[in-house]
Amino acid sequence: MRDLRALRKQAGLQVKDILATYSDKRMDKYLYSKIERGIIAPTPELENHVVSMCEAAIEQIQGKVDTNTETSVATAEKTVLPYIAVGRENAITRGKLAGITGLSDRNLREQIGQLRRKYPIVNRQDGSGYYISNDPGELKRYLEQETARAKSIFWSMRGAREKLREMESRYGKRRAEN
Repeated sequence: MRDLRALRKQAGLQVKDILATYSDKRMDKYLYSKIERGIIAPTPELENHVVSMCEAAIEQIQGKVDTNTETSVATAEKTVLPYIAVGRENAITRGKLAGITGLSDRNLREQIGQLRRKYPIVNRQDGSGYYISNDPGELKRYLEQETARAKSIFWSMRGAREKLREMESRYGKRRAEN
């Protein structure tokens, strides 16, 4: 069994950081404290959760994860995915994710975008945060929400498209590009 307290301290994490993303919401500070002190043995699931969170945080501290470059799914799987739990009741806000991972808001959004290419990460735009969904109805609503958002963005560019068309027809395509 690993020394979870020493590992957590080395990673610069607090107990609340560990518990905020742990899937079993019955775990509280009191029980976790007993586990760290060796009074109660951790479940394999809890131990894996703590170790993955701490390793990602330590890599961040040591600069092994470059937070200023474009991210890949593999990087995002190490730095962000361990903190995104399954189920809406376990959603985590982007602010909390940024605090835990140490990533900038922009980089965090990029990494979540990378993860969404492989995982069904949902956010309902109600402020509850990000989570992984295995519910077909929820996934359908999320896809409808995002499709509507994409359409809205497309239609909001209509004025610019029309102006460009007008300029190209008036001045020619080459001159309108300058």
